[in-house]
Amino acid sequence: MIRIYELHNFIEENPDVIALSIEYRLGVFGFFHLSHLPDGKDYPDAQNLGLMDQMMALKWVHENIAAFGGDSDNVTIFGESAGARSVTLLPLIKSSHKYFRRVIAQSGAPSMARSAEEAILCTNELMDALGCKTVADLQKVDVRKFVNTAAPLFRLRVIPERDGKYLPLNPWKAYANGAAKDIEILQGCNKDEMNYFVVCFGVDGFTEWAEQRKAEKLA
Repeated sequence: MIRIYELHNFIEENPDVIALSIEYRLGVFGFFHLSHLPDGKDYPDAQNLGLMDQMMALKWVHENIAAFGGDSDNVTIFGESAGARSVTLLPLIKSSHKYFRRVIAQSGAPSMARSAEEAILCTNELMDALGCKTVADLQKVDVRKFVNTAAPLFRLRVIPERDGKYLPLNPWKAYANGAAKDIEILQGCNKDEMNYFVVCFGVDGFTEWAEQRKAEKLA
């Protein structure tokens, strides 16, 4: 595994900081709506499992970081791109504030979440592509086929869901109403970040994705 954010240089330059990165479920494994399917009632939170993983990691840090010389009452969470999305959504989750005091978000915002309707549309598209009708059908699909079918179909569309349960239906309104008033937040943006996605998708692929977002009024 290539670890882009393994933090070695950061720690060399800031030896008084205890830093760690976490793993969490990505893409369709972490953010896939299932509860609307005939046998989906047993998976009511599948659409936000990735954020739940992050909360569990923060809980572990809170309970254990002192053993590594850290201060559980002085934790900063930070991320870039999808990571910035996460760290700006985490303050909106009930009981999260006891795990961190500060947020640094680089090129990401709480707007990077989708509605339940968008999530269900994505699920249905993949179900059709795989010829599945139920969760039980999905569980029979080879994991490589599952991922390889989902990746080009969704590109950047599989993200946390504004479900009104785990995340508020309107993150901006939640912020405006003081949901994170006790959290210190530093927001930034990387110049020309979208060039990365143009390289990954290709110019035609990126243009197609952008036009699709506009057509669906999701941009």
